[in-house]
Amino acid sequence: MDIWLGQVGSGTQIHAYDPGITGNNGLFWVIPIPEDSVTLGDEDDEHDEHSEASAARLHLTNIHLRDATTNGNSIMLDLGLGGDPSQAHPAEVTSLDIRWNPVEKINDPQNGFRGKFTQTRAITEWSARTGDFTYVSDPGITSVDIFSLLGRERNGVFFR
Repeated sequence: MDIWLGQVGSGTQIHAYDPGITGNNGLFWVIPIPEDSVTLGDEDDEHDEHSEASAARLHLTNIHLRDATTNGNSIMLDLGLGGDPSQAHPAEVTSLDIRWNPVEKINDPQNGFRGKFTQTRAITEWSARTGDFTYVSDPGITSVDIFSLLGRERNGVFFR
């Protein structure tokens, strides 16, 4: 998750929250999450006037990360290619809440995979802290979603 002053890519990135790159298995900015942080349907799906019931939800709290200030600095540090360690600080995403709401069913086995997909509308809100800096997003209901898709697929050796 990144914070920019101005348009993304404009050279004005001020925060780059990520867990780093795991050298042994090639995972790039990925961390394991507790199994109970993902729910389907309305099970335990609390909502109020700022949200709505969802088809699926990812809810995480207190995710310990690093704020490397920029994505470039993060990559350079993790790959041992330089970077500026003085610009990397311990950080915490205090909450992340994404809800996917169903819109339309899609099933397309003709393109090298078999799956059942649901095009959704994703609602996201999050907050983070680095030292004395705290960021809190607008309420999730104000999210602008361009395209979201959830589903199960079978491909490769699992395609039957």
